[in-house]
Amino acid sequence: MEKAQETLQAWKGRVEQELDRVMAFWLEHSHDHEHGGFFSCLGRGGQLYDDLKYVWLQGRQVWMYCHLYRKLERFRRPELLEAAKAGGEFLLRFARVAPPGQKCAFVLTRAGSPVKVQRTIFSECFYTMAMDELWKVTGDARYQGEALDMMAQIVHWVQEDPAGLGRSQLAGTPASEPMAIPMMLLGLVEQLGEEDEGLARHYAELGDWCAHRILQHVQRDGQAVLENISEDGRELPGCLGRHQNPGHALEAGWFLLRYALRKGDPALRAHVIDKFLLLPFRSGWDPEHGGLFYFQDADGLCPTQVGWCPVLYLPLSRLSICGAGCCQLWGRRCEARAVDVGTGREPWSPERPRGVCACRGRAVLQMAALWVKLQLPQQGVDNGRRRQHSTVSPGQEARLHGGADPEQSLLGTVVVLEMELHHRGVQPWPWGLTSWRLCLGGGAVAGLREPSLPAACQVSSLFQFRDPEHGEWFGYLSREGKVALTIKGGPFKGCFHVPRCLALCEEMLTILLRARAPPPPPPPPAPQ
Repeated sequence: MEKAQETLQAWKGRVEQELDRVMAFWLEHSHDHEHGGFFSCLGRGGQLYDDLKYVWLQGRQVWMYCHLYRKLERFRRPELLEAAKAGGEFLLRFARVAPPGQKCAFVLTRAGSPVKVQRTIFSECFYTMAMDELWKVTGDARYQGEALDMMAQIVHWVQEDPAGLGRSQLAGTPASEPMAIPMMLLGLVEQLGEEDEGLARHYAELGDWCAHRILQHVQRDGQAVLENISEDGRELPGCLGRHQNPGHALEAGWFLLRYALRKGDPALRAHVIDKFLLLPFRSGWDPEHGGLFYFQDADGLCPTQVGWCPVLYLPLSRLSICGAGCCQLWGRRCEARAVDVGTGREPWSPERPRGVCACRGRAVLQMAALWVKLQLPQQGVDNGRRRQHSTVSPGQEARLHGGADPEQSLLGTVVVLEMELHHRGVQPWPWGLTSWRLCLGGGAVAGLREPSLPAACQVSSLFQFRDPEHGEWFGYLSREGKVALTIKGGPFKGCFHVPRCLALCEEMLTILLRARAPPPPPPPPAPQ
């Protein structure tokens, strides 16, 4: 396994380098040293094109800085912590529209005056994330108190009385539940309970409620994940009820997988893989250009959203899901990457996509995208048919995947992938030509009898999104893979999805490398 270890180490080095480049962009260009907080509306080279400040992105950037400071040694720098604290203080002073009320603005002026309020819970959710992560790195109880108070208010709005959100209750408005609400709450449950057993127990029932509500979005006898359902868990009529967002379904799958791991529930894990990972990939894939459509209609009708073709950036960071459509967004590629390596404690089997795709006028291989736990033929994976698409011999595959050591099995699949890439004439892990993804395994995956799944990532995804000159990635590509917008940030894209995905990948690769590191040599014998 020495070669596999070297390959993982090379990947980790590339991820570290890319994370450093991305963070350098935001550290240099986004700080407002005069008024506090962060700018997010930045052009390709970091030029400020609008000084409005978006509370979602203020909270996300504070969280990102604190997470890096807490998790990765090389980011444990005083200037990063001070910037996070300055961003947190800006939120404390200006995020609420009318203190002591808890409702937060969506947009602020540069100096902190409210410009716009959304009638949702999401500004408050990102405020909570920021305060909790600040508490974790500073130990300042003031930040934890803010996080817990805001969490209580969010739960009140969601479960008891939404009147404080300011929504008008019109007679014709359907009583619907978007999947984003329980999904976001489930993420907060994990955030607040991390490294705190007391809070984890306190929010356990809320986590169960969130998971149950998310799972209700699987409709039509398990054949569709719908974005909006009725409050009693049924499909709604019309376009609202048929609306699908494949990337959002994948993000929900990520949250549910982490929940299933915490609960130790392999049956739930298998169900989530089938319904929230495999199903959205199959139904949401663009067969012409690759990637995921942003919006879909469950009956195959034309979605009413103007931007239905694009794929948003949220899944490479919600999961490294590639997108396609009129606009592929960086997040839909990011989110998938975060789940990528996240499950290094299970044996895996690669399901490889076939053939090549045209990208920028060149035939490039779509490689190594979706991984599922290997349970041998009785689990429904026909190894004979799968081998038709592999250059690895049955004996090699058996040695690589058949061992009892889960880590060895995972590293073995890395070697299989590398051999396959070499055979196809593709340099292994040439940052910008190939992407990879691992999906959390566990239990049988019904119906998975042939490699009929689309690639989770286009080979050229990183090459297209990555900006070799200015660090932060582009956010928006055309359906064909060309840069559509050169901006690096805006009202929804900031210092969050790309660095979060890279940081999570680095953390997970570090775990894998430590697990497979050779034991230290025994101490020399004592002199006689």
